[in-house]
Amino acid sequence: MTRRDERGSAVIELVALLPIYMMFIVAVVFVGKLNNSSANIEAAARSAARTISIARDPQAAEGDARRVAAQMAEEGSAFCSPMGFNAVIRPPVNDQPAEVEVTVTCSVDLREATLIKLPGSRTVTAQATEVIDLYRETT
Repeated sequence: MTRRDERGSAVIELVALLPIYMMFIVAVVFVGKLNNSSANIEAAARSAARTISIARDPQAAEGDARRVAAQMAEEGSAFCSPMGFNAVIRPPVNDQPAEVEVTVTCSVDLREATLIKLPGSRTVTAQATEVIDLYRETT
């Protein structure tokens, strides 16, 4: 039995597997950034719903909630472009309290969110519901 010379085989294996490793790393970064954008939009929706629910006049607080959601979406993710905002205030029905439901939508540009310049975009939508606080402080 003769022993073959195996010098350089590790380098060849590395060169052969390097593209696969790099694609895996890019995929992990891509999924992480999309998940981060989604979490930021969910936080913006919750914050906007809470802003409306604690306001004295929920109808008038929609503008403040829109600003809060836009600020949170902008700070959390630079990849979100136009933000859609919709707030629905439901009056109390029978034993159910009044609620506000906020939907925030954002389009994530995949070119900016990835290390490689993927074409296209992904729409991220988040919805939050809060009970309108009837016992808020009045001054």
